[in-house]
Amino acid sequence: MGNIEVLDLSHNSITSLNQKSRERISSSISPKLSVILDGNPLSCAVCEDYEFIQWLLLDSTHVYNRKKLTCRNGHLENEQITNMTIKKLKDICDAPLKQRQLIITLSVLLPASILLAFVVLYKRVKLRKKKRRLEEATRRLEEATRKLQSGDGSYKYAVLLFFCDEDNKIAIDDIKKNLENALGRRITTERETS
Repeated sequence: MGNIEVLDLSHNSITSLNQKSRERISSSISPKLSVILDGNPLSCAVCEDYEFIQWLLLDSTHVYNRKKLTCRNGHLENEQITNMTIKKLKDICDAPLKQRQLIITLSVLLPASILLAFVVLYKRVKLRKKKRRLEEATRRLEEATRKLQSGDGSYKYAVLLFFCDEDNKIAIDDIKKNLENALGRRITTERETS
């Protein structure tokens, strides 16, 4: 079979050549072998056609009328086989990978976004409740302070201090003075002695 110079495969129902056939044509039959594929419904519609179309466009492959060959794309239209055909087939081959990457990315980002939204919402609600409690406590404290300063209310004294003789100086000089300044009125101190 080493003397074959032209392999005429024209006008058959060949959609592509498998890898084994391509290898035999490229290497083992004859280095000067030309292949004629005119009139075949060559396919460029699925990923499996990528290597065949790429092989057709290699300079080392001697294909008769290479520039006039056409293939049938995914829309069942004939198109001329060019480097653009290779690019389209590569995109077809990469589509499942891109789709998987998109699914993985979305399956990570979507739950993370939802979790982040819940955390932010939880923190805001918690902060709002804390702010309301603080406002309520401040309001009560201001109201109690106002009542104590004016003498209204059910409390006679704001603070009841018990202390012993050793703490007398601290209680009178420091604590009482600070309380008087804070409450804005004189504080009565009553001491029981035993």
